[in-house]
Amino acid sequence: LFPRYGLRIPIRYHCMDLSADFAEHVVESTNISRSGLFFVTDHMLGVGTPLELALRVPMEISGLGSLDAYCEGRVVHKGAMRDGRIGYGVQIDRFVAPARHHPQPKHFVASVGT
Repeated sequence: LFPRYGLRIPIRYHCMDLSADFAEHVVESTNISRSGLFFVTDHMLGVGTPLELALRVPMEISGLGSLDAYCEGRVVHKGAMRDGRIGYGVQIDRFVAPARHHPQPKHFVASVGT
């Protein structure tokens, strides 16, 4: 539905699944759109895993300039990469921007920088 941009954006995420360890993970997107993003990690995630993410939304997506944002999404597909890591497609279900107008999620204690 929305154009994808091959942008490497730093992303912090943690699983919202009750069986998860709630550890924060830091990755970079390989592509991003208004409705989702793709990243590669060593951390194992299942399809359907709910995630809370923090990232700086680029002007190409926001249309307003770079904005710190928090969103909730879920893993919708995964695939093995050549280097042995796994790539995950995440659908964004709820997108909150800019973050300065909203309290930070309880699991994120610092703002994302670029």
